[in-house]
Amino acid sequence: HTRGRIPIKNRGSFIMGLRHKSLLELTQTRKEKPPFNRGDADFERQFFIFCNDEENLSAILTPGPRKALLRSAVVAIYVRMGEQVWRRAGEVSSLKVIRSLNQLLLNMAETIDYLPSRGRSLTQCMADEKAIEKGL
Repeated sequence: HTRGRIPIKNRGSFIMGLRHKSLLELTQTRKEKPPFNRGDADFERQFFIFCNDEENLSAILTPGPRKALLRSAVVAIYVRMGEQVWRRAGEVSSLKVIRSLNQLLLNMAETIDYLPSRGRSLTQCMADEKAIEKGL
């Protein structure tokens, strides 16, 4: 995988996993209702999303990032307590692609760092992070 990482403060304890579905997964899940209805059926059909804070998900996945992610090749984004990561299968040698994914992460990270603080225990946050690993 090619990977980019950005450290974040994440006072709001926002945890998210986002991954493009494979062609097989698209076929298998085409009749399923998406877990988060953001009013963007094409995006919700193309991605698996896990999030522990549905209320603030709209602030992170605004139309701009959704459009950029739909245009990108297979990508996964994970927001954990202290970092945000993007991953793509294989080697990415295009500087333009790497820059655009890093810029997308920087914009999302800035929004995440300004989310209001939420009272969540470390145990809850760790359980959410494990759910991302298992569920995506």
